Amino acid sequence: MEQGEEGDRVCWVLGRSYRGFGWDGPLPRRLQRDLLSRIHCTYRTQFPPLGAQELTSDVGWGCMMRTGQSLLAQSLLLRHLGRDWRVGKSMGGAQKKEEEEEVHRRILSWFSDTPDAPFSLHAIAQQGEDAHGKSIGEWHGPNTLAMVLRDLAGRFPECGLRIAVALGDTIYRDQVRQVATDGGKQKEWQPLLLLVVVMLGVGTINPVYLPALRVSLTFPQSVGVAGGRPDASLYFVGFEGEDMLYLDPHRSKPSFPPRAPGDTTKIYHGGEIRRISGSKLDPCALLGFYLEDEASFRRLSRQLEEIRQRGGMPMCTVEESTPQYAGTPDFGSVSDGEFDLD
Repeated sequence: MEQGEEGDRVCWVLGRSYRGFGWDGPLPRRLQRDLLSRIHCTYRTQFPPLGAQELTSDVGWGCMMRTGQSLLAQSLLLRHLGRDWRVGKSMGGAQKKEEEEEVHRRILSWFSDTPDAPFSLHAIAQQGEDAHGKSIGEWHGPNTLAMVLRDLAGRFPECGLRIAVALGDTIYRDQVRQVATDGGKQKEWQPLLLLVVVMLGVGTINPVYLPALRVSLTFPQSVGVAGGRPDASLYFVGFEGEDMLYLDPHRSKPSFPPRAPGDTTKIYHGGEIRRISGSKLDPCALLGFYLEDEASFRRLSRQLEEIRQRGGMPMCTVEESTPQYAGTPDFGSVSDGEFDLD
């Protein structure tokens, strides 16, 4: 178990540490507010018909998409509200709180279960079929999901976030810069979500990678990890000791539009935080890092390199230039079949 300076327990949630608590009793209020403010996307039923089969639920096949939505939603919260934002609270006055709540509702509307919402399950499933050969209703692996989210963000510049995808465990700096600057057309770095697909073993997770996986969740750039269980993707937001903390997308809820502003909190927030031993995880995962500017990317590169320098087994490596054979917008050409959890 990880210890603090006074011997108390330490819990990490997306780059923030919390000390002095026990899972058997009430959690510290600061930790409660942080966990409550994470957007929790889950299975839905009774949504508008999807595809030729007119599916009205994603139960049984949409969990990877839902955890991807949660990861993307956290990135958008960082982009538009910052890491200190807490649902239902504001550091400013009444007007500031109202403005923040409006931004929050707008972000959530982008994930509504309707065909016209830019990051809806409908949009993800349709793009998977149109561009990546996945039938609607078919489970998506981390590779497909990452590329679909990249496509959707590219079609919706209003979200203010670009997405770069690194396949094959390697991040190429020149490719990330290309995405962040629109191929060099813009001088200023644009806020970017870096999605990294990793394979941390064969069949089961290799325990040598677990320290690096936990350390990655202490990075301020971390927006979590999607994946982690065979045929049952989870959204990991932190850890305590050897246990990984996650939100489970497998609880289904009816897909009804909010009738009042407060309804969005009930629909997307308040999911139970669960724990699982890292040794029980599936080896395939999708890591997410929010890079506000180039300085944050440089810091992330150093942090990943420090894992290796300290004798750890890195989950991914950072290289300066893309090899000619990997010169694609995806940083590689690994098929989803090599990384699917099924």
